[in-house]
Amino acid sequence: MKLFQVVAALIFFTSTSVFVQRTSGIGSFCNEQLVDDLGVLCSDGKTAPDANGCCFKTDGSPTCPANCAGGSFSGGAGNWQCSCRSCQSTTSFKLDMTTDQRWLAAHNYFRCRHGVDLLETKASAVTTASNYASKCVFEHSQSNERDGAGENLAMGYRSPESATEAWYNEITDPGYAPGSGFSSGTGHYTALIWKSTRKLGCATCASKRIDVCHYADSTPNVQGQFILNVPQSNVPTATAATCCAAAYSAYSPCSGSAGVDSSCGSIGGANSGSGGANNSSGGGSAGIVVGCVVVGFMGSALLATACMNGTGNEDPASLPSTTMTAHTGGAADRGSSMSLSTSVSSFFNSLMPSMQSTLPPGWTELYDKSSGRAYYFNERSNCTQWEKPT
Repeated sequence: MKLFQVVAALIFFTSTSVFVQRTSGIGSFCNEQLVDDLGVLCSDGKTAPDANGCCFKTDGSPTCPANCAGGSFSGGAGNWQCSCRSCQSTTSFKLDMTTDQRWLAAHNYFRCRHGVDLLETKASAVTTASNYASKCVFEHSQSNERDGAGENLAMGYRSPESATEAWYNEITDPGYAPGSGFSSGTGHYTALIWKSTRKLGCATCASKRIDVCHYADSTPNVQGQFILNVPQSNVPTATAATCCAAAYSAYSPCSGSAGVDSSCGSIGGANSGSGGANNSSGGGSAGIVVGCVVVGFMGSALLATACMNGTGNEDPASLPSTTMTAHTGGAADRGSSMSLSTSVSSFFNSLMPSMQSTLPPGWTELYDKSSGRAYYFNERSNCTQWEKPT
């Protein structure tokens, strides 16, 4: 009985992690998709400093823009000169996403980078996270308060993206050691990346900036299961562009609710609210496995290209072997290509029957199976269009 109590306490401890940090901003990943740079602005978030670098208080006295480290002032009324230092641009989040969707997409971006199945939002996990976050207490909840789910906490962050990125960054600081078990220094990363976890729910105590995420349907950070559930290489297996598309393309301004958005000529994604980039049912991902990279669907359209080996529900060994080539516009030449020998199903052969090799840099040709038409994705602008770029 005593041994059981020790083991149970160990499992409970490793399923929860706390992170304290003071920072700001949206995060450093997928900035082209997520961030509008508004430039250096005054504290109202709208007005730019005048020609002399000054903003002004309501009483007419000079001050520096909002995101400056400090400064000095000279002159007088009507001719103030402001020397402000270390000023940073004001940024805003530019996608129309709910908070639940932002937490989900940020997690799925990092899981995608390591070929781990994407999460789905679970309403009951959002509820337990919200109930606990409302207490504004920076300590772990009891297991029964979160229905046995794992829990990550953070404090001082200003967005779901920045908190999630801080948890993920433990992979390199202090660094996850493949083959190891739980470590207090990497417990947030391992909870976030845990392969068998399927569902997510997060919430925030706004007054104290305390973030709470609950990881449900297979609790993470259980001793004895780390090697099976944590990638045993710290090197990402998918590109940032691929995973930004997988996580955020469904929310792009160029994506309609479904079908074609005539305003920008794009293929729209049928996004189901809390489903985020993963619109699957059950525990799997609604996508195709590229090596160990999950590529999601946006409605009926693929979100990324590469040689693929089945729909994720088939045994690759049972599929006919062939070679497919996916072409993308390269930086040095118009239309560099990559080719992988792999097993592909007849479904995939019909899905992408042609790939063009003469595209401008940044463009990739994809195929919309519902219309039978090719369309084009630009990873730099995160937009899709029917017309072939030249």
